[in-house]
Amino acid sequence: MEFIRPSLEYIDSYLEAYSFFEKEKSIFSRITAEEIRRNKDTYINGLNNLITEKYYEENSFLITSTTYWLVDIDKKEFIGYVEVYHRLTEELYNANGHIDCIVAPQYRKMGYGNKLGAKGLEIAKELKLCEVLINCDCNNIGLKKILENNEGIFSSEYYREGKKIERYRVIFNHSAQKMWRKFLEMWCTDELRENEFNYYCFQFNKDADELSELVKTGIKKATVNLVFSCENKNIIYPKVGDFNIVLNSKDEAVCVVKIIKIEKRKYIDVDEQFAILEGEGDKSLLYWRKVHEEKFKKVLEEHHQKFDCNLDLYLERFRLMYK
Repeated sequence: MEFIRPSLEYIDSYLEAYSFFEKEKSIFSRITAEEIRRNKDTYINGLNNLITEKYYEENSFLITSTTYWLVDIDKKEFIGYVEVYHRLTEELYNANGHIDCIVAPQYRKMGYGNKLGAKGLEIAKELKLCEVLINCDCNNIGLKKILENNEGIFSSEYYREGKKIERYRVIFNHSAQKMWRKFLEMWCTDELRENEFNYYCFQFNKDADELSELVKTGIKKATVNLVFSCENKNIIYPKVGDFNIVLNSKDEAVCVVKIIKIEKRKYIDVDEQFAILEGEGDKSLLYWRKVHEEKFKKVLEEHHQKFDCNLDLYLERFRLMYK
């Protein structure tokens, strides 16, 4: 048994199970099995986030997520899937929460659901979600045990289609969650109440202490990422309006920022103004290029790619909200 990213190799076995999920109405997706059959490549690319964020913006009913399939390598069969949603909508809040997992009918009551639930929590932590909401059937002893083993906190209960459902919170970074709660108490707006769970941990890969302090003091107001790096990693695409808890090198919360602008620009087109917003070194464009060329070359070499002045970048600007 092995966890893999969705693959065309297992699509026929997956569709057999998917058709069953449709009939029992146990899936969150609005896409039908027939639609998947007609567009297998597009569907698999979408599950692997190889379709761009723009695709999701144009198809607002979709939510970006990270999906893994549990498969039997020897039999070439799909066993089940786990999907971790990057943002919690009202619909998800009242459905399964951040993590959705389901097992093919022939593999049920064999412990695979527990494996999928544990994998979902592992993925959520890797994605830098500070905490997740998981809604659990009160009779699902296996999932409740997994939640308890991961310090899941019972939050509330409600009824869905006659069944009692229990809400659990799993907090991955208590320092970040504590700061976020304080921030919510001070900025008690409708926008924040609606986005209670939609905040993320952010840590600079290098010089985390120095750079987080620059953010906290209001000197650093921007950061930059390679588009190539974003599209080839299992990460959450940043969106305007997202809230990030900036962490130091010890994973401690330093401050809360809100993303206010994201633009795509060539490396060669980055100007002095953006270098000043990044706030590093002497804030000159010369310093910015020296530091970032070294950084990008290192990342690209890991993927056997070469540095080019026409590389696409995401320029991200943020506003300090709380410290």
